[in-house]
This record gives sequence, structure tokens and C-alpha cells, in this order.
Amino acid sequence: EDARIAVGGGSNVPQRLEKTESLLKGNPISKVMWKDIYVTILQEFTPAEDIFASSDYRRKAAANLIISKLQE
Repeated sequence: EDARIAVGGGSNVPQRLEKTESLLKGNPISKVMWKDIYVTILQEFTPAEDIFASSDYRRKAAANLIISKLQE
């Protein structure tokens, strides 16, 4: 019924993913459009970049982890 998702860590200040949350709210897991959730996370999360990982890599890694955990 309700969802709260935040992502952060290291040099990334925790950030709520409110658009992503709104796609999940009120929907049973069986009805969730995972591709839409993934794309929304990629659009919404703005991670820091450093010499170890690009912001694009961190964005994709976060989206993959969130989707994976939500589907468990």
C-alpha cells in the first residue's frame, strides 16, 4: 500500500525517490511495471561521481539493487 525508498551512502547524501515511490503505492507486486520503476530510478537518482565510479554507473547499480530487493 505504501512505499518509501531512499538511496545514498559514501559521498552520496541520502535522497528519497518520491516519483519511484508513487509508482509503487497502492499497487500489488504482481501489477508493478518493473521497467517503469527502473527507468524512473535512473531519472530520479543523482549520485556523486568520483575517480572510482561514474555517476552513470552508480545510477544503474542503485536501480539494479533496488529492483532486485523489491522483487524478493
